[in-house]
Amino acid sequence: AGPGVWHRGPALIVGYMVGSAVGNAAPVPGGLGTTDAALVSVVTASGVVMHQAVIAVVLFRIVSFWLPAALGLAAGAALRRAGAY
Repeated sequence: AGPGVWHRGPALIVGYMVGSAVGNAAPVPGGLGTTDAALVSVVTASGVVMHQAVIAVVLFRIVSFWLPAALGLAAGAALRRAGAY
């Protein structure tokens, strides 16, 4: 974390809540696209450069959305091979 990042914490927490609310209101699975756009706009409004905000949001979505989905698919395949269902 660079200098000045920690004082943006409360703004980023509120921004995450706003992005999640927008994503929940949109009729798309997981708020894909709408949540991301809201998060990028909030992060850039807090003073982060646009390309860094996009990278941060993409990394966040990989960790919070795609990684659990991949782990679930792998677990399901392992259970199927083991004859658990």
